[in-house]
Amino acid sequence: MKILFITNIPSPYRVDFFNLWGQFPNVELTVLFLETPEEHKGREKKWYHTNYTHFKPIFLRDKVALRNHVIFKDVFHWLKEKYDGIIFGGYAEPTYMVAMEYLRLHHIPYGIEVDGGLINKDSMLKFFVKKHFLSSANYWFSSGKVASDYLIHYGANPNKIIEYPFTSLTAKNLKDALGDISINDKNEQDWCKARGAYRRRAREMLHVEEPVMILSIGRFIKEKGFDLLFCLLPYLDRSTGYYIIGGKASYEIDQFLKEHNLKNVHILDFKTPQELSTYFRAADLFVLPTRHDVWGLVISEAMAYGLPILTTDLCGAGLELVEEGKNGVLCHADDKSSLEKALYKILKMDLNHLGFESYKRIQNYTIENMTLSHYNYFKSQNG
Repeated sequence: MKILFITNIPSPYRVDFFNLWGQFPNVELTVLFLETPEEHKGREKKWYHTNYTHFKPIFLRDKVALRNHVIFKDVFHWLKEKYDGIIFGGYAEPTYMVAMEYLRLHHIPYGIEVDGGLINKDSMLKFFVKKHFLSSANYWFSSGKVASDYLIHYGANPNKIIEYPFTSLTAKNLKDALGDISINDKNEQDWCKARGAYRRRAREMLHVEEPVMILSIGRFIKEKGFDLLFCLLPYLDRSTGYYIIGGKASYEIDQFLKEHNLKNVHILDFKTPQELSTYFRAADLFVLPTRHDVWGLVISEAMAYGLPILTTDLCGAGLELVEEGKNGVLCHADDKSSLEKALYKILKMDLNHLGFESYKRIQNYTIENMTLSHYNYFKSQNG
């Protein structure tokens, strides 16, 4: 089984996914990357790992500038080979677009994979561009119902959509998150008691003094919506601790915290996955006030640690994984009042019960299952 996958960067979860896929019998996987870790801006270098053991990584280099865009010409060298499957990790990159047009011209089938998708109010031109490229594939990999609805909106054949559990967690990551806690041999009461023990130990390690700890993780960029949360903090319960991880506080944030004497708000710089695990275990609630996230992997990571979720209705993972009132609450994106109401609402609920439901819901979201979905599809197509 010879597969070509074309994507943008070697993100850690993708590298794990490619390595697992490449270990299946008779699989020869080649992955074309548009950027190296060194070239990609906006991510700490510690975020990456480069263990390309079970697949062939190719970093495209021969590029030509076209106005404000870049197209890698050497993609055509790889498209001329014969494959059992070709997948694009999206559609919006100029290199993807020209490669898709090449494949259509030569009647070579290909698929598009989306990690998520939210239907927007597009201009007529933008809608037709999206529809042209998204509808032209022969099959589609979708991260769930929300993404499938997105694909169908832009012309995908619903009978050719393969849904897979999109995640950044391996089965080992999921097991290690809360160690010996298992939903298979514990009822909810026992699970909550064991989860509470992890919480207490983690808080001792982090010296968390507040009785309730709310955790947020994400880069301090406008899309993540942390400015909306900051505006609310002076008016919220000062006994609740807010731990926001994602970068150094700007001068403006520092001044804001001092001006309002917000000693219960803790701005923390980038943390490694191992460091983050302690914060996940220590927390009571996870909040992501994003303005727009086609997925939001940090949601599934928080659920793996048994955390209830508060996020917005423009977060793909929230729409797919959070059931209102069962394992979390959704608010309207870019709406400070809605965020405030959602915070008050969820903090009156049984957070332990919500966390238990989150933990149950996320158990099948592993990279192993994600890989199996892809392998089984191509196995069924190629015999």
